[in-house]
Amino acid sequence: MKSAGYRFAVMHRLNMALHAEGIEEIGIRPSQIPFLAVLMKCGHALTQEELSEVLVLDKAAVARGVLRLEKDGYLFRESNPDDRRQKLVSLTDKGLGIRQNLLSVLQNSTNTLTEGFSQEELEQFLSLMDKAIANGRSHKYGRCVNGCDI
Repeated sequence: MKSAGYRFAVMHRLNMALHAEGIEEIGIRPSQIPFLAVLMKCGHALTQEELSEVLVLDKAAVARGVLRLEKDGYLFRESNPDDRRQKLVSLTDKGLGIRQNLLSVLQNSTNTLTEGFSQEELEQFLSLMDKAIANGRSHKYGRCVNGCDI
């Protein structure tokens, strides 16, 4: 039986291994990449709940990740003026300052993993991955969760 899950897991581990050196130079941890990348792609603040859904992480993991990035000076939280119970998460100047370096690291690993793909193959590969992600999100959340996917 062919397993998509196994392949996704191996690709994820390879991707993280390819990121390792570049992010070490930036000064962040592998677990911090998704938070920063999503906020960089979105270009606006997100609630912690939105981050939880977009990243497919439980709320406690998001709270811990955001807290660590806040302590490290990459993010800040503020009350949502529309709902004081919610916290909006945004990039600080320090977070914005690593944007180019982080995006370069992410692009380099993508280029390595997709080396030899034609443009058509790359578009088909990404489209099929997007479809699988949408299927999983729809199953998990009962709806398609759109957001600032990367």
